[in-house]
Amino acid sequence: MWRYETGGDESCQMAGIPDLTVIPSYMLSGGMKRIGANNAAIVTSVGPASTILQAHWELGDPIFIEQVVGTVLVIVGVLLIGWKAG
Repeated sequence: MWRYETGGDESCQMAGIPDLTVIPSYMLSGGMKRIGANNAAIVTSVGPASTILQAHWELGDPIFIEQVVGTVLVIVGVLLIGWKAG
């Protein structure tokens, strides 16, 4: 089991957490105001696919057929909902 060495200064590392969680939430809200919720949903549906690819390229994780099928189903579902709403 690996563990994360903090070097005894947890306060500096905890200060960066809002940058990773709060700011992207505000950015997503601002984007939804600009392009609309339907288009924002289509853009954010790319998230699972990009996570799988980044894990494969950066960490060497294998890509399983279940991941590919699930990702395709999510993207197709979002596109169909956006297409019917528009």
